[in-house]
Amino acid sequence: REAELPVKPAKKPRAVKNRTVFVLVNGGRVLLMRRPQKGLLAGQWELPGADGRLDCAEAQAYVIGLGADVKQLEKLPDAKHVFTHVEWRMAGWRAEVPEFTPESEHVWASAGELNDTIALPSAYKAYREYTNISY
Repeated sequence: REAELPVKPAKKPRAVKNRTVFVLVNGGRVLLMRRPQKGLLAGQWELPGADGRLDCAEAQAYVIGLGADVKQLEKLPDAKHVFTHVEWRMAGWRAEVPEFTPESEHVWASAGELNDTIALPSAYKAYREYTNISY
């Protein structure tokens, strides 16, 4: 009778995605960007990031591409966050940057805004302490 019963298919393995996360701070504020309106974490604010694991030169080029002057980048510890169907393996970089006017999908957020009006997804929990902003 066992051969007649349906067999539950094996679970698909979780996809692994490498990401590079940036903690860009300027005088008690941290730069955030809005995620696309469709897909994972749709429309939420996040720390700026890029697909893949960027080395120091690539990370510096990314930050310059945002419009910031970079004097020094500090490598942060790797982190990971597991969603239902995907796992992010994140490399992190931190930099104090001079004030600049970001693109429209970016915003400078103060500690008060992060506590009261802007929710940062838990995927970035490992990098919150590097913002030097109390929550």
